[in-house]
Amino acid sequence: MNMRRTLMVSKKLFWSLKHDRRSLALIIIAPIMAMFIFGLAFSGEVEDVDVIVINNDTGGMIPGTNHTIKLSDQVIENIDDDKLIIETGTDLEDAIKKVEKGEANSVLIFPENFTRDMLSIASGNMSSSGQTLKIRSDQSQVTVSQEVVTEVMNALSKTTES
Repeated sequence: MNMRRTLMVSKKLFWSLKHDRRSLALIIIAPIMAMFIFGLAFSGEVEDVDVIVINNDTGGMIPGTNHTIKLSDQVIENIDDDKLIIETGTDLEDAIKKVEKGEANSVLIFPENFTRDMLSIASGNMSSSGQTLKIRSDQSQVTVSQEVVTEVMNALSKTTES
């Protein structure tokens, strides 16, 4: 195809766009609206997520002292209150039902030997009871569930630093 013919076809297309205001509006407004809608859907920060904490931790003695601590309480204190709304509970099955009903997003479960295991790992003894911190989340909102995990990891990190 020669250059003159290409220019003539382009000129004809632009002339028709100039005289058809609806097509011109669609070409300009539709991408702006799509960017606006996707921007709303995928931006913003996660806030006020309901999390139920089942704290079965019995605590532990700091090696070489007579001090008893519960690291689970310190982890809970280090969780950002703006992002996660903490509700304490005692019944695991009731908490899981609340997540299934949509009344809460996640359940954070501290095992009985959480503090003892963490202190033994910190002192260089790698033996533990095999119980770990568990998070049960509503996976229908993946970004919210990921934010819960991130906040709990940040709280664990702050606790281990202190």
